[in-house]
Amino acid sequence: MSELTADRSVKTVFISYSHEDYESAFRLYSELKEKGLQPWLDKESLLAGQVWREEINKAIKNSQFFIPILSSNSVEGRGYVRKELKEALDILDSISYSKIYVIPIRIDNCMISDRKVNTLHIVDLFPDWKQGFEKVLRAMGVENMTNFDWTSLLHSIHERKCTPFLGREAFMRSNNGKASIPLEQDLANRWAEKYDYPLSDSYRLSRVAQYMAVKEGDDVFPKELLSIEIKKITIPDFSLSVYRNTPHTVLADINSAVYFTTNYDHFMEEALKSRGKQPISDFCRWNEDLVSYAKQNAIGSYLYRKDDGLKITPGNPLVYHLYGDIDHPRSMVVTEKDYFDFVINLNRYEVKDLFPSFACLQLISNSLLLIGYSLDDIIFRTIIRSIVTSLGIQFRLSNILVMQPSELIINNKISQAQGYIEQYSKKILKMQPYWGDALAFSKELRHELDTFSNSY
Repeated sequence: MSELTADRSVKTVFISYSHEDYESAFRLYSELKEKGLQPWLDKESLLAGQVWREEINKAIKNSQFFIPILSSNSVEGRGYVRKELKEALDILDSISYSKIYVIPIRIDNCMISDRKVNTLHIVDLFPDWKQGFEKVLRAMGVENMTNFDWTSLLHSIHERKCTPFLGREAFMRSNNGKASIPLEQDLANRWAEKYDYPLSDSYRLSRVAQYMAVKEGDDVFPKELLSIEIKKITIPDFSLSVYRNTPHTVLADINSAVYFTTNYDHFMEEALKSRGKQPISDFCRWNEDLVSYAKQNAIGSYLYRKDDGLKITPGNPLVYHLYGDIDHPRSMVVTEKDYFDFVINLNRYEVKDLFPSFACLQLISNSLLLIGYSLDDIIFRTIIRSIVTSLGIQFRLSNILVMQPSELIINNKISQAQGYIEQYSKKILKMQPYWGDALAFSKELRHELDTFSNSY
């Protein structure tokens, strides 16, 4: 019996394909994953040593949707697509044809002879992949993810009135689709093992880092280790066309004067340099020790003097690291205590006293674009709420929060959850949400910017 009737918080999708069509299958897999779904593709999902035939059967039965990629290769051959499709159609017989489960797609003009398949509406991904893909999303009930009005945002970018925030989920990806910077969970588990972390939440970096700081008697110890880890990473050459649609490069091209980031790395600075700009880096003085440290080392003091002649411009933009900078490990917000102190001090003092005045002005007068954040992150929500309240920021159509559907959604209540989160984002955070991940958004924003610029 299929588990299709079970409550599920993430939509799972099995992709069946002929090995000759792997390129199309992987593209579909990647784009579904970018949209917050959980696709299953044998070469990406099978683990070494698993009995592949059994795992495939299990994945078909446990998936909420089955997508067979139909092509001249798969319909004319005798490969596994036919066998997997038969199994999926048998499952469909057992549940009800009124429920969408099998979503057949064509990638070329092949003839479909199977009677049962022909009773279903077939989506063509040729010649227009994007249009066909949106139909697939609508079939799975996630049409809101692509229903987005770009007009206000594009105009604010064109007028250089857009201030971006860049978060940790806007990471770079290598050619195999994996993150090119260490994910917090992976690093936390590695440190937990190395330093003998005794609690069950070894996946939480802030908790593991706090344990390390207490154990070593040095609050800066885990920050220095993290700084070393990040500095080992080879920063991509953002001038290469392969990186044109990545979040960092797209943001570098919107010509903002100030970039806020909660990342410690200098990816944003390097992306700006690849565009011929000369960025200035600075970090938030979120405690008294950092104020003294910055003064003693003459770090960015000119940014806080109103009478200084320095001009922050799109050609010389400020990259402001809210959670600290790898070049100054003591500025990094890493341990659990750091996060608590950051939030407490952000609420204790006026934001305008913690941030450079020019940066505050950009927050008040410009549209805000937040990429790489999760609404599941209570610290993030608290910080944004504090900034919004302190500076009196109002809701604008061009204030955008890019997010994937929350992992906290239960019982497949996607539409109810999205409705609530949209209202929460607008009323509490003064943002409107875009449903999708950072890479999906940046690709679409690049396309919209290119189209928009051609209209002028």
